[in-house]
Amino acid sequence: MRSAPLTVRAQTWRSVLLRLGAVATAVLTQSLLARGLAPFAYGQFGTVTSNLQIVGQAADLGSETTTIRYLGSDRRATTEILAPLFTLKLIVAATALGLVVVAIVALRPSAGVSSVLMLAALVLFAGALSSSRTQLIATGRSHELQGAALIQALLNLGIVAACFAVAALTLSLAVGALVIATFAGAGLLAHRAGWAPWTARPSVSGARSLARAAVPLGVAASLAAIAYRIPTTLTLILLGATAAGQFHAVYRWLDFAQILPQNLMLALFPGLVRLATEDLGARAQYREMATGLLVAGTWMAAALTVLGPGAARLLYGNSFSQAARIAPLVAWVLPPMFLSYAQGNMLIAKGLYRVQIYVASASLTLALIAYPLLASTLGLHGAAVASLCVEYGTATVGTLLVWRSFRLLPLSVAGTRILLIPLALAIATAVLRPSAWLAVCVGLACGIGALLALWQTAGSQPEPSGEIGHGALQRPDETAGS
Repeated sequence: MRSAPLTVRAQTWRSVLLRLGAVATAVLTQSLLARGLAPFAYGQFGTVTSNLQIVGQAADLGSETTTIRYLGSDRRATTEILAPLFTLKLIVAATALGLVVVAIVALRPSAGVSSVLMLAALVLFAGALSSSRTQLIATGRSHELQGAALIQALLNLGIVAACFAVAALTLSLAVGALVIATFAGAGLLAHRAGWAPWTARPSVSGARSLARAAVPLGVAASLAAIAYRIPTTLTLILLGATAAGQFHAVYRWLDFAQILPQNLMLALFPGLVRLATEDLGARAQYREMATGLLVAGTWMAAALTVLGPGAARLLYGNSFSQAARIAPLVAWVLPPMFLSYAQGNMLIAKGLYRVQIYVASASLTLALIAYPLLASTLGLHGAAVASLCVEYGTATVGTLLVWRSFRLLPLSVAGTRILLIPLALAIATAVLRPSAWLAVCVGLACGIGALLALWQTAGSQPEPSGEIGHGALQRPDETAGS
């Protein structure tokens, strides 16, 4: 008999604690990579992994989120719903691998570049292997994803540490370690979900239908991924690999900080699918969620403002001094980024894929304008300022479009008042320049503030049902706004 689903708060906190372990492990891995590869090669590694994540997001075609929506509303068997997703991902992975092989044969790049391209293409097969992760999210078991992520991060650390210990760490080995760990994590996820897609026959027709339904979301997700991941590549083009390494060393922290909104939204997304936006109580729930995420992002930004410079020097060494200087600027990307999680997930949950495309297009346009303009004139600090322009602009567009679609506002009066506290702490620390120990205490207090904001937000939302097929959701191709 299936056990009762965890509450949103319990699910979120299990996810966060497991993810914190994965993040701590990833921070150690990044420290070893930065020290073992040096800024130039680390900049190349950051560019490779950033572009790999763009390709992975584009290859998904929006199919996973669309499948989660089906699992929340469709009364068919789980394996029947998951089979098209698994088939589609296998087709995309095989196609991508074939294109890489053709490119290598035609262009004849160096052996190092060829090996990195082949390893990167193989990661897409891991996406097919872990396609049953959608079942875990739809049934209130998103915390199990983070358990797999922790094991994946530990394996990656082990491989990188072994190479570092024998002074054999290279770009190809760093990417290879990432690929091996990714496959291990994907296999574990498939096992936890009961190998659901593997027990059904492949469905090419279902894959074709799923691709058609998910295309608008896939476009939106791809544009958003490019807008978020392309800064490292733009910095490399504009300022060189060394500057890209300095920038990526700090920009990578944003991925770690996003464990808070990511894990909260994994728990809340099935509920957003069923949220009745015309109901006053439901409107209040959205406002509490959006406000809580903005407050958590502001607390986290204050923590990184205080702790960031010292952490960069400690983790990466003196050769990353420029990274330490831009850390307080990049930290303030987090408040609008956290808010965008609420807005984007709301639009996607309601099937307004085309509206989300507008948000993502605005984000990419801002990135393509701001980074070349500011980085070329202000250098590395210009790249940091560009990251702020992009995220605050994106959040503003998202706020306007959510209001236009649902007449929903993201802020409550109480939440606006709370924002003043982390802002005041960050300003006071910057002006007064306290001792290192006092700064650490203030930074940790701000981090705790972010966790408490998340705790409050998780407790204000409705609980998951843990069931598949009992929603009232329309399919994406039947949704008016899509």
